[in-house]
Amino acid sequence: MPHHFAKPSKPLKHTLPWKCGILTGIFSGFVLGFFLKAIEAYTDEKVYTLLLNIDFVPWLPPTLPEYIEFVLHLVVSIVIGTFYIWWVQRSGHPMSKGILIGALSSLLYIPLSQLSARVPNLHDGKAILYWLAGHLLFGMAIGGCGQVWQHTKKKASSLSSMNREFAFSFDRNRNGIVSNQPCTVLKHQLKIQLFYFHEPEHDLRHAI
Repeated sequence: MPHHFAKPSKPLKHTLPWKCGILTGIFSGFVLGFFLKAIEAYTDEKVYTLLLNIDFVPWLPPTLPEYIEFVLHLVVSIVIGTFYIWWVQRSGHPMSKGILIGALSSLLYIPLSQLSARVPNLHDGKAILYWLAGHLLFGMAIGGCGQVWQHTKKKASSLSSMNREFAFSFDRNRNGIVSNQPCTVLKHQLKIQLFYFHEPEHDLRHAI
């Protein structure tokens, strides 16, 4: 067996989830953006404009091409997604945390609606409902990604644990020759597998 199998891999809980955070942010950002864009197209409520609005950023021009504004929106979503995955890997509960993040981010309607004349005002009830619905959907999208990531992490941890147990079950001497201990382990595993493989046939013969 190669020597690197005998060393335990780095625990997954100590890794920073950059890749998963980026993918979570991009996916949930697209979900929110497309939802609010569709709402604005069908209702003329400027919620998508509010989402991409950058009038309050002093070092940026008052208007930019839509795709640049959307990229800036995705950057914010990526930051949120990375923080979310980092949070979930330490305390679990991916869906509830995702919905909480969506609900909290919906509160941005209060300051953003007062920073530009191009967006709905603070007392626009329909815009508030659409904005809240979109951000709850955003939170559910984040939570779904978190659940997938957590499930994948558990499977990877289980496989890693099995590999470590199998590797450390071998007793090597200085010349790298395997002792009789792994043979005993393998024989025991084979007996278990053969027992479960033949057990249905055994029951069937008795039933006949």
